[in-house]
Amino acid sequence: MNNQRVGDNKDAKRPPDFYANEPTPDNEAPQTDFDVLSKGFAANRPISPQSVLNIQRTLGNQAVLRMLGKTSQPAPIQRKISAVIMRTTVDFLEEDVDRRSHTMAGKHAWDRFVVLVVDEAANYKLVQPFLQQTVDTGTGKNLGRPNVVGQPMEFTKLFPGAQTKTGNPETIAVKGIKLAGQDVFKVGDAWVVTR
Repeated sequence: MNNQRVGDNKDAKRPPDFYANEPTPDNEAPQTDFDVLSKGFAANRPISPQSVLNIQRTLGNQAVLRMLGKTSQPAPIQRKISAVIMRTTVDFLEEDVDRRSHTMAGKHAWDRFVVLVVDEAANYKLVQPFLQQTVDTGTGKNLGRPNVVGQPMEFTKLFPGAQTKTGNPETIAVKGIKLAGQDVFKVGDAWVVTR
């Protein structure tokens, strides 16, 4: 029976490490994983994953983290938050003068969002970005059953005071119909919610 220890045999294979391609003198003692880690840190060289795992099994997670110069506190999770905003084509029905006049009536309080001028068509152009944003990012609800044309809907959105002329948060409501089989919303009416 052979009573040799594992480091006594000169023919014993060295553990795999990042020095595997470098020549070693015959009288050098076999390296431990800890030696590999220490030399790797000192020489600022890559360390094999196997060496790190062996030390981790022997000394534990905390020791490996300290050797790697990291705290034992878990790193904060960074999540890339991406909101996909589905842009709906909004048909503002600008050519429908009666509908436009109703939408721009004084009772609808658009002066809380824009400086109104004498030209009603120009005023309607000024509020359209707010209507688009309400449809794209507001809360939508179905109004009754779909009909042959599409689904009647109402969208509402609370705008922060920074986006309003009054400096106060304001809500816009937009009613219309989402056309069947299309990503088009036809505006029927829109207003600033005042109560």
